[in-house]
Amino acid sequence: MKYDVKKYLSHYPNVKAMLEDIPQELWELFLPESEGDLPDMEANVMAFKARANEREQIMALQKLCGLEFRPNEELKTTEAKVRIQGIKQRKIYEQFRNRDDD
Repeated sequence: MKYDVKKYLSHYPNVKAMLEDIPQELWELFLPESEGDLPDMEANVMAFKARANEREQIMALQKLCGLEFRPNEELKTTEAKVRIQGIKQRKIYEQFRNRDDD
């Protein structure tokens, strides 16, 4: 690296946060060779964070509803399965509730 890392990192908060727990001697391994590639790295880190948050949401929904554990499934697909699961549970609940009313 032939650029002042600290000077450029102030403009890229996500990259800076990624490097927080990494010793400064190892930064050369993770950072690009030129400062021109830092915007791409910032975009990649942001995309990774968004995907990680979505994945956490998917796993939480699957666990909550007792669905098969598939963390890489799309969020829309998981939400659809959760809605179907809710409709099934509601029908079962109404059947038992109607039986108790008789």
